[in-house]
Amino acid sequence: MPARTSTRVSHAEAHGLGVRLELAGPGRAETTLTADHVLAAGGYRLDLDAVPFLSPAVRGALACVRGSKAPQMSASLESSVPGLYFTGSLAAPMFGPMMRFVAGTQFAARRITRHASRLSVPR
Repeated sequence: MPARTSTRVSHAEAHGLGVRLELAGPGRAETTLTADHVLAAGGYRLDLDAVPFLSPAVRGALACVRGSKAPQMSASLESSVPGLYFTGSLAAPMFGPMMRFVAGTQFAARRITRHASRLSVPR
């Protein structure tokens, strides 16, 4: 079964007993595909530039996972900006898909609190 990634369905219509799809692929190349069955899966890309509460200076200082815009992190989930931690979907590229779900929160909370509690706090 052929799979097409990085492709967007721009139009779909019934065609006989199947479906005709107009697809937009990388580089905006348009193609038409007629099929008996279609399985379409939506996805998303992690992008630190879409996190509005981080200043442009902070976003610019963050190292990213190669080939993505997700933050590079240490084993304690700390980013390349000291004291800035990430969990949830943004941690998934480094720590696995479980981080996207509630089940990953206990792991993340323990790692972050263990590391953050060791930091010296100026008084």
